[in-house]
Amino acid sequence: MSFPMDNFLNIVITIWNEGVFGINFNNIALGIFILLLFVFFRSLFSKIVVSRLKAIASKSKTKIDDEVLEAFSDPIRFIPIVLGVYISTAYIDLNQSLELFAANLNKSLITILIFWFMYKLIDPLSFFMNKYEELLTSDLVDWGIKLLKFFIFFIGAAAVLETWGIKVGPILAGLGLLSVAIALG
Repeated sequence: MSFPMDNFLNIVITIWNEGVFGINFNNIALGIFILLLFVFFRSLFSKIVVSRLKAIASKSKTKIDDEVLEAFSDPIRFIPIVLGVYISTAYIDLNQSLELFAANLNKSLITILIFWFMYKLIDPLSFFMNKYEELLTSDLVDWGIKLLKFFIFFIGAAAVLETWGIKVGPILAGLGLLSVAIALG
């Protein structure tokens, strides 16, 4: 006669080896460990990179590079997260549907990172638009900067949605008509 705990331990070992969605828990645990390692070293990475870039930027005579570097500090802190997710998902042996999910997740994170850099770049470079305050009012220049930020955010969100298979072409066409209406107004 077998002891009921033996059967329980066999079930636990079977579930540990088979895991969830065909991925054993050893791989899941290691993937989570890799991701947490990148999250833990995120601050250290960003401090090292930003301090090196500040040292390089301080040697220049212009202030624009200092402002750009300051604007990029948050997206730079996000780079280790993107790398951690990519390496974690690359390490784990996923089935076909989860592989597609992981690929879309990685593409989405990289797209968000790129558009975040572009969005943050607008503020330091907005002084170029401020030169037009002689021709335009300062409110109109500020409105133009906000509109540019909105377009970058909207196109970034559309790119992420397109990665997941959501068609955004009709939304972009509507946005084009809206911009024509605003320009005519």
